[in-house]
Amino acid sequence: MGTPILFKQNVALAGGDFSESCINEILVGDRFLLAKCSDAAGQFRSDLDRNGVLSPSNPPSGTILNLNDHIANNDGNLVWQKNGGFSASVKNCSLSGVGQSRRGLLLTCDAARRDGSFVRSAINLDDKIANYDSKLTVIDGF
Repeated sequence: MGTPILFKQNVALAGGDFSESCINEILVGDRFLLAKCSDAAGQFRSDLDRNGVLSPSNPPSGTILNLNDHIANNDGNLVWQKNGGFSASVKNCSLSGVGQSRRGLLLTCDAARRDGSFVRSAINLDDKIANYDSKLTVIDGF
């Protein structure tokens, strides 16, 4: 089975690039990615209410993603892996754009190594995360 192709406003996506159609990305508890993402009609949606609080009254729309389900810490290296559980062995995680045009969104953490030391490690979330009609979706077999 080949790479899934997702559509973003009538454009086929073979890779993630969710940050091109999402704004206000935040990281909660070193493992939950939240964003305000556009749907197929160009309207932005979010699982947060207007005060920035996760709204318990509505079912989640899909703009929150548990990164633990998709990223692992392999001896100090953040890697894509189903049910990776990376957050148990990292600290000081943050999000940042890549380059001047912000081509991608990096998750950067201090990641534990087998010897007990910590090393700064990063993974580009845009490599595997896509926005599919305002739902954050991990592609390529995840």
